[in-house]
Amino acid sequence: MTRAIFEPRADGTFMPTLHAQGPWADGLLHGGPVNGLLARALERAADERGLDVVRITIDLFRPVPMRPLRVVTKPVRAGRRILVLDAWLLDGEVETARATGLLLRAEPEKAPPLGEGTMPPPPDDLPTTTLGEGMKFTGPRREGFHTTAQARWAYPPQESPRATVWFRIPIPLVAGEETSPLVQLAAVADFTNALTIRSGARRAGFINADTTIYLCRPPRYEWFCLEVDGRELGPGALGYAHCRLYDRDGLVGVAQQAVLPQEMR
Repeated sequence: MTRAIFEPRADGTFMPTLHAQGPWADGLLHGGPVNGLLARALERAADERGLDVVRITIDLFRPVPMRPLRVVTKPVRAGRRILVLDAWLLDGEVETARATGLLLRAEPEKAPPLGEGTMPPPPDDLPTTTLGEGMKFTGPRREGFHTTAQARWAYPPQESPRATVWFRIPIPLVAGEETSPLVQLAAVADFTNALTIRSGARRAGFINADTTIYLCRPPRYEWFCLEVDGRELGPGALGYAHCRLYDRDGLVGVAQQAVLPQEMR
């Protein structure tokens, strides 16, 4: 199997490998690679214009199949210091997911000094596992992105009320390319909702329909930590999962996902 999540093709499409698959069904992608491929398109547009990505909102419209996929981008609003950009992930002519990026031109010399914040324990001396192994999921094992991404728990899962996990993607998102920190962070941010499942009823799970990431600075390095606050639910069981995002230098931003209750079979 190719040691990359997507294989680029001569026609400009991206062919998912087994590393892109999700845990729910054969032949369907995990949300993480979808996030990463769309973030890659937004970041390229930002680099071309000398802008920084400060917000990414990804809407998952339908299951994404393991077929050749293409990404199309279109500016929504363009100015000297601001660009709003849409990126679509297409299966043929079918729109499977869409990302909206807010790109700004920062002026660091005008920024006030920031105070020092708290920081999770670094990942260096922590044992490496995967998300499912760390949470001791049982049942049939389906290979995919969730078994490819490496996980290091800052605290033992059963000893901390707040899941705090470092993640790393050990292979390229796109074969032949170096995966940027922003793309890695966008991909692993999809685990936000999964890290909240360990609390609550055993047979009550949640699916997420989107991911929104806010960044306070460009992410760096290759390990990223999700410090999950949990889920906030209303009377109808609709709500959101949320977490803080860190790299080795400290806080990078936050991620949120709208969640919908789903019985776990």
